[in-house]
Amino acid sequence: MGVLYVTGKDSRVGKTTICSGLIDIAKNNDFKNIAFLKPISTDDDQDSFYVSNLCDVSQQEKVTKSKSQAISFIKKADSQNDLVVVEGSNGLDLSEHKEIVESVGAKVIVVANFLSRRTKSIMEFAEGFGDYLTGVVVNNLTLYGNTRFKEVWVPAFENSNASLLGAIPESRTLLSLTVGNIATILGAQFYSGKEYQHNLVENVMVGGFGMDPGQYIFNTKDKKAVIVRGDRPDVQMSALETPMSCFIMTDNLEPIEYVKYESEEENVPILIVQENTLDTMKNIDKLTSFSKFDHPEKLTEAKRLMIDNLQIGEIITNFGQLSLM
Repeated sequence: MGVLYVTGKDSRVGKTTICSGLIDIAKNNDFKNIAFLKPISTDDDQDSFYVSNLCDVSQQEKVTKSKSQAISFIKKADSQNDLVVVEGSNGLDLSEHKEIVESVGAKVIVVANFLSRRTKSIMEFAEGFGDYLTGVVVNNLTLYGNTRFKEVWVPAFENSNASLLGAIPESRTLLSLTVGNIATILGAQFYSGKEYQHNLVENVMVGGFGMDPGQYIFNTKDKKAVIVRGDRPDVQMSALETPMSCFIMTDNLEPIEYVKYESEEENVPILIVQENTLDTMKNIDKLTSFSKFDHPEKLTEAKRLMIDNLQIGEIITNFGQLSLM
């Protein structure tokens, strides 16, 4: 009954996030059967798997590198569903995207990263879809980026035929990783609490000396990983008195038994790494590049941000009656 094609000029702009949020919103409307497709991708691309499982929609059976096959996949899904949400591949140029869009009669949303310096080329890319374009979503608006948004993005839209559907602020939840993800990336071992490996980590704090009580400092962040030497029970116990997701204990040192016991009581996993604290902090810097849209809390956050910041009516009412309740 309708195809929504979500794409972007650049990679890692948040297309999968937008697709997932729109699907979850559509499920609250008059859409009983929804499909998600990312037809042109690689066999190891997990986006379709993540979206299908998080949003509980039909899963894509196979991928292709052929535009004609991709068009066939989309048309077949369109004949069987009320709404088909398609994530456009980064490997296609504008003419190839347009061929797919025109063949299936899709409405197009272009997603752009707020931090991009290529606003002119993004506008040209969006305008290239002509009447098929619904509008542009600017993603990852930084906390103090409103001035740049007004000075750079607003004039870009004023000088373009593309419509701004809204700007989504950056979110630590959407950029977070699970404890299990972090353990894999850092090469850490679970000392305890592996059953809580799906906890999300949104902040990282480092334990050390200070004049203020440790609880006062650690209470400034929640859903956090605390990096600390394994032989610092004083710091560890202070951290455990505040909301946290896990410990990352350094220098391959195990904590004392009492810290392990209290961690288990608080459902806080303990990871142990070989590296010292400074090297571990350096390794932490690369974590966000591994972030995927793969957790139910991310779907909830994406939906909230989209309802609060996007012109959802401009998108959904193309296909059905809008209701955000």
